[in-house]
Amino acid sequence: MKLKTTLISAWAATALTLGALTPAFAELSPTDRAELAKPIVALMPVLMKNEAALNLNAEQKAFFADWMKKMPERREGVERKIAELRIELRQVILEGTNREKRDQLIQKIGTEEAHILMMRALCVESVREHLTPAQFKQLVALYEKKPG
Repeated sequence: MKLKTTLISAWAATALTLGALTPAFAELSPTDRAELAKPIVALMPVLMKNEAALNLNAEQKAFFADWMKKMPERREGVERKIAELRIELRQVILEGTNREKRDQLIQKIGTEEAHILMMRALCVESVREHLTPAQFKQLVALYEKKPG
């Protein structure tokens, strides 16, 4: 009986947490999107602000400009999907009637969160491939100095 009470308490806390966060997800402002999948590393904003300091050549500038035209939109699409799944999960948890659907949604959210993490990791790999070792080292130093 104690285990059942503990599990119910854990699910209630999860539901309350999701309930507190979910209304903001519906709008998907940049701040809200950051709550969906906090970046492990986010080098691109630092790179784009420091093109001159990094002494990027024309080819590098063109590559990163093209990257910024395509990739944020792709990432935001995945983040939107995660937000939608979380909203749906919240409803299923609060209704408490469909455990199978709840478990499927949890699995889908986990898969999409992993997708975001992989996208961010591949972004860093791409940056590393398109910078010289010295530029990458300088970028990491700039990244580590940024506030927050």
